Amino acid sequence: MIFCYLMCASLSGDFDPYTPPECVTLHLHGKVYNHPNFGDDVFITTSAVESVDWKAGLATTRSRVYRILSVDEDYVKFCRNIPNPGPGTQELLAAVDAGLPCTRR
Repeated sequence: MIFCYLMCASLSGDFDPYTPPECVTLHLHGKVYNHPNFGDDVFITTSAVESVDWKAGLATTRSRVYRILSVDEDYVKFCRNIPNPGPGTQELLAAVDAGLPCTRR
């Protein structure tokens, strides 16, 4: 389980404005609980996220499935201010509007 603070992009190699989208990966940042490699209440950054089902509250990396318990309020505010949010951001906001909890760090 993870209290998700945010999803963050990272790049393989050095960033430049011409970096193709397939070289950008997303990671969850947050505190985990019941993780086999960490204690409870430990802040981690996951490996690259392969899929997220915001309605179900699940995020999948190559080796783990994380249950998303809540999302950081400030991250949700940030997402709401994106002028033309992509499908993933729209799904996150719909899940929050449908009851996915928000917490403050």
